[in-house]
Amino acid sequence: MKRQKKKEILLKNNDLARVYSWFARAFSYPVPERIEELKGISAEIEVDNDFVNELFQWSVDLSEINKEQLEADFVTLFINGYPKTIAPPYESLYRGSSLMLGTTSEDVIQYYVKYELEPAEDGSLPDALAIELDFVAFLITQNPSNVDINKFINEHIFTWVEDFIAKINESDVDIYKKLGTLFLAFVSEEKERINS
Repeated sequence: MKRQKKKEILLKNNDLARVYSWFARAFSYPVPERIEELKGISAEIEVDNDFVNELFQWSVDLSEINKEQLEADFVTLFINGYPKTIAPPYESLYRGSSLMLGTTSEDVIQYYVKYELEPAEDGSLPDALAIELDFVAFLITQNPSNVDINKFINEHIFTWVEDFIAKINESDVDIYKKLGTLFLAFVSEEKERINS
């Protein structure tokens, strides 16, 4: 059997921050302004490769889904599904706690406090994936050689996102399954970059 060639993403600091920011918005509630923001961020990425093109195409595909259906799918997957939420995007729930805002959240909050960041205005929990990804983008933008960047990614993103994406794949929501595939490709490359 022929091995499939791995897509290389290879991003520099500005683009790396943009991709983290893009995923933060992609895993956030899909209001129309955010969908346009996704397109804008992917268009700003300077690297031109298949991965970046797929980010842009995902944004376009998202914008073509009926707004009510998209919101319903997002809520069912990530917020308040019945009989259970399929893939709640909170680190603490994948790290040995059945409760949100446990010790994992406290550790994340300590990072935010260190950089004098305030809680999200929309009431998002500190260990929500979108918040964590935005924090990484912020750190890269401030100082790409900051040792806290790789430490935070290793401790608070790599440790649970594969389980989170596996939960998304249990659903029948193709647009978010595709997002999960894109995110796992990115995480895989980030693991190589950070831990090699």
